[in-house]
Amino acid sequence: MRIALLVVCLSVAAASPVASQDQGATVAAAVSATGMESTTTFSFSGSAGYQLMRVVAFEIEATAVPRVKLPLRAASPVPLASAPGGISSVSVLTAAYPGLVLQPTNGRAVIFTSNIRVQLPTPATRITPFFVAGGGVATVRRTVDITLPVLQLPRGVAIPVRPITQRVTTSATDLALTIGGGVDVRLAAEVAIFGDLRYFRLLADQDSNIGRGGAGVRYRF
Repeated sequence: MRIALLVVCLSVAAASPVASQDQGATVAAAVSATGMESTTTFSFSGSAGYQLMRVVAFEIEATAVPRVKLPLRAASPVPLASAPGGISSVSVLTAAYPGLVLQPTNGRAVIFTSNIRVQLPTPATRITPFFVAGGGVATVRRTVDITLPVLQLPRGVAIPVRPITQRVTTSATDLALTIGGGVDVRLAAEVAIFGDLRYFRLLADQDSNIGRGGAGVRYRF
């Protein structure tokens, strides 16, 4: 009887930590290298979620790409509300001013997604591969310096003048989809470090692809 009671107590004690790991709130932060429209820069991401069970968790994630030099898209006119003559797009402006210079200077992107994370059990208790998929919204801002080195007049007359530079900023909100995966390496019962690769697809008039790869830390309460 005493031996059976001892076995039950040991079993409960051994199972309690496992049960406590199945559920709980989680937070994570990561630093990544991000490729966006043929440029590579650093990005930062953070997430908060809840572990429903050992295999499935839900999370809300934000990824910020604070500085990236985005090329100007010829098919997407940039509105120029204060441009000379009321010109409303880059395509019209370049036709009117052949000497026009367009220089992308800066841009940024912020992506918010709601994700489901599926964790794949393995014999190694400290190593957990995972798969992530989700969707949300993204905001992308572009900044372009527009320089007019020559003033074009009717009948093909060109008069050299001091270059005029105007900075134009545009922003757009797009639908964002994400898919990816990685590996958690548990350092303690509540703390794990992870590495992941992520692909983002921004759906707009002209779709954009973003790749992200990095490492971070996850904490489970």
